Amino acid sequence: MKKTLLILVLCLVAVLSGCQRDVYQEPTPSLGLPQVSTSISNDEAGIANEPAINEPIEIEPEAEEGKGLELLYTAENPAISDEEVNQLLRVVQQRYLEGIDKIGWYASYSMDRETGMWLHIADPVSKRIDQLISLSSVINYSNPLGDLPVLSILLNDGKNAYFSINEARDDTFVSEIEHFPRNEVYYLSKSLPMYFFQVDSFYLSAHLDTSTNTDVSNRDLISDDAASPILNQKAWIFQEGERQILQIEKHWTGLEVVQEQSGDVKTIEQFSRGKYDWQSGEWLYEYDQYIYDNGTKSEYTMTEEDFGRYKYQYYENLPAEIQALYDDAREKVMAEYAKQGIN
Repeated sequence: MKKTLLILVLCLVAVLSGCQRDVYQEPTPSLGLPQVSTSISNDEAGIANEPAINEPIEIEPEAEEGKGLELLYTAENPAISDEEVNQLLRVVQQRYLEGIDKIGWYASYSMDRETGMWLHIADPVSKRIDQLISLSSVINYSNPLGDLPVLSILLNDGKNAYFSINEARDDTFVSEIEHFPRNEVYYLSKSLPMYFFQVDSFYLSAHLDTSTNTDVSNRDLISDDAASPILNQKAWIFQEGERQILQIEKHWTGLEVVQEQSGDVKTIEQFSRGKYDWQSGEWLYEYDQYIYDNGTKSEYTMTEEDFGRYKYQYYENLPAEIQALYDDAREKVMAEYAKQGIN
């Protein structure tokens, strides 16, 4: 009986001791991100209330394809570091390119339709490129094949060339060949050679470079005595109707960016907001605001309809008018290779 009573007492002591043990509680952040600007109202700029600063979260390997990130990054707990924000943008870019899922031609034009790129994807899994042509408008150019001449081309045997406009401004001629190695294999990814026919501008930069770099990154326009600009950023995923939306906000202060068109006016502050469809990767919305040292500001907004004109389009074969441009450019390239004695 005593032995049983002793055991019960010991158990009770152990339980009471456990109840008195200190429990670790994660400290609550007390600082918040700086507001975008005291001179701009949230209603005017549409800026969300700033959540508390969070420590950068280590990205798990399974998040490489975006798994679970919609639960990890919320309005109350946004991504704030370059690594985190760029990770989200890489997911968006990857999902945007997943729409390239068939062998054939993919065309992307600038919103003003003054430049265009046509890629032929030979393998939709690896996104291997085996042909391309780039078009661009030229001032006072007139040709029966159209007013957007071919300015560069990659043929399916690796031959490649750049073109220039003749003096009469009614035709093109080959100005350079073999700019890129003919035995190289090219993929629609960030592994492309630098300035590879400006492909990035049409298929990749729209979702990654353009979103992570802005006018303030042009160091040539920043005065020599300018202090380093300060960037506060946040990104999170939320539900909007039937869509999951990735929203990214960036706010730069301490800028001294000289305006190219007016050397005596400087950008001192910038705010941008972008929205993306988290599932399809499509760019839905962009808002940019620039504040200048003379007290003025400018704002630019692009909507889903605007970006829809930029999205690539699929063609099993080249349309007749583009095929005519391709054939003309190919004939000129083959002639130039033969002229230089290159097989």
